[in-house]
Amino acid sequence: MNIIFESYGGIGKIIMSTVIVKKLKQKFPESNIMVVTTQPSIWKNNPNVKHIYTPNQKPALNGLYINGNRDVEILMREPYTESSFLLNKKHLLETWCDLYELDYNNELPEFYLDSTEIEQYKKSYNTDKPIMVIHPNGGYVVEFGYNWARDLPTEVTQQIINDNKDKYTIYHIKGKDQKLKYDNVIEETGNIRKVAVLLTLAAKIISVDTFTQHLAVALRKKATVCWVTTKPKVFGYTFHSNIISNEPEFYTPSNQYFGYNLIEPIENLPYRDTGRIFDVEKIINSLNE
Repeated sequence: MNIIFESYGGIGKIIMSTVIVKKLKQKFPESNIMVVTTQPSIWKNNPNVKHIYTPNQKPALNGLYINGNRDVEILMREPYTESSFLLNKKHLLETWCDLYELDYNNELPEFYLDSTEIEQYKKSYNTDKPIMVIHPNGGYVVEFGYNWARDLPTEVTQQIINDNKDKYTIYHIKGKDQKLKYDNVIEETGNIRKVAVLLTLAAKIISVDTFTQHLAVALRKKATVCWVTTKPKVFGYTFHSNIISNEPEFYTPSNQYFGYNLIEPIENLPYRDTGRIFDVEKIINSLNE
């Protein structure tokens, strides 16, 4: 049997989907699994995948498997539209597995580096101090800078950096178009595989709910993950140290069924100021473990 699995969305979601492909391969060990994805580099070296295609390569895929009348299944169901996800009832991976009648047993995502790229990229990170990696802002925020619903407050981020700058070389993972800058860091805007090598070298990792927490767990690197409006129950892993924001101080409206959007205007902040979102000591204690 041939299985075509479509994997779209943010980088973190696509990293998560490696669990689904592994479960499919376990259920159908004789199958050939083709992945259609906007992020082919995430799937490089994955032993569960026969071929990787980008969306513009679909004509070739159709010619080989669809028009040729081969035994083929196309899997492209969307877990984000399921009630169990929308109401925060299950982990996203469990909801996703349910769509394909797969048993989810808390399996973790996977990411496969090879020795050549490790040697190539680690040359970029020569330092005489241990490495700390910080990823304080989610990927959607380009024009707006800080987004309270997902990000680590800027003053908290800079405090953590200042407290650790003498002990660590600190790399700041960010998108090339993200405007926020911090003192005493080295900005890292490289490709996902270069960032993966950086994470393997890191002594400490701190992230919000963005792709770095998924990539870290896929590499089996523990991180301190800070959560504002999204929930570790749905997107996270007990493998990490999860720091949950303080209880909101008052109610603000949202158009979501449950909770808030990933991007919310500052007017919807349910705290008197952004400095009240987190107990900073909890974050610092987690990093010092």
